[in-house]
Amino acid sequence: MSEIKVDVVSPYTGTSMTVGEAGDTVTCSGTAVGFGGGKVLQVINAIVSTAYARTNVTATWESTGLTASITATATTSKILVLSNIYAAPRAGSSNTHYNNVSIGLFRDSTQIGGSRQVPLMNSNPHTAECGIVWYDTTSIADTTTAIVYTIKNNDADGGAGRFSMNDTGESIQQVATSSIVLMEIGA
Repeated sequence: MSEIKVDVVSPYTGTSMTVGEAGDTVTCSGTAVGFGGGKVLQVINAIVSTAYARTNVTATWESTGLTASITATATTSKILVLSNIYAAPRAGSSNTHYNNVSIGLFRDSTQIGGSRQVPLMNSNPHTAECGIVWYDTTSIADTTTAIVYTIKNNDADGGAGRFSMNDTGESIQQVATSSIVLMEIGA
């Protein structure tokens, strides 16, 4: 193995150069700098595959159990949150649909993702696929404290609706798996 020590490597002509051949692996044993931001630094994934049901849903936000935490590697990073929730709203003790049951995204105890009503599917008791995508630009205080992201549900009217996740809302029978993905994006 040979070693070359130089301060600057510049292209012979033009503005581009190639290091290695196609299929080669180029290793940097130090820190690569000056390549721009926007790199994915880490990915955290959490799933809930069990059915969740809440009766007498009120205006109080309650966790669905779909949660993930991430400890950033840099205070300049941002977090991209991708969540896929299978949910069904119902009214009171009947099986009719209810329009005001919502899901929301929380960072620690603060709601950051706006309320999103769980959509109705045709007027039949079906589970709808709901997505939340959020680019969290909130400052990261340090690289030792985990940031917890949670999907919660509530009833905007404070009524007595029902909410179920990963099932049809009728029998607590699992029909889907909900997930949340956290991506740390480098500055």
